[in-house]
Amino acid sequence: PHAAASKHVWPLTKQMLESSKSEVKEAWVKLAVEILQKKLLGLSEIEKEVLPFVIEAGDVSQSTERRKVCAVLVGALALAIPPERIRAKHAPKGKPARDHCSLFSRAMGLCQDTEHDIRGTLCTQLGPLAEGLF
Repeated sequence: PHAAASKHVWPLTKQMLESSKSEVKEAWVKLAVEILQKKLLGLSEIEKEVLPFVIEAGDVSQSTERRKVCAVLVGALALAIPPERIRAKHAPKGKPARDHCSLFSRAMGLCQDTEHDIRGTLCTQLGPLAEGLF
């Protein structure tokens, strides 16, 4: 893993995914996917920083835009972590135990989202998600 990615690039990417306008957000989502695909973060950083962020972003209480970010990142994230971590429950930061959720269950929830765009986006990630499970 590259120290610069974990120290500078991911924190900025996360900040922009949370706050940038939708026109710009697409570029930041692509960068986040690339960070995961090129394994620029170590597994512990992915599990500490990226996984909770993605799981929280996909919660039904989040905006459509945030849920779409989650849907796009599911595949790359599933290929970046061990299969057992896809199925394991994780706690979004500051959330009680009842809110723990696995990446897999979050993805399955997004398959049933009320917004067809989110369902369609998640559908494009089912291949990498399935691949990551094995």
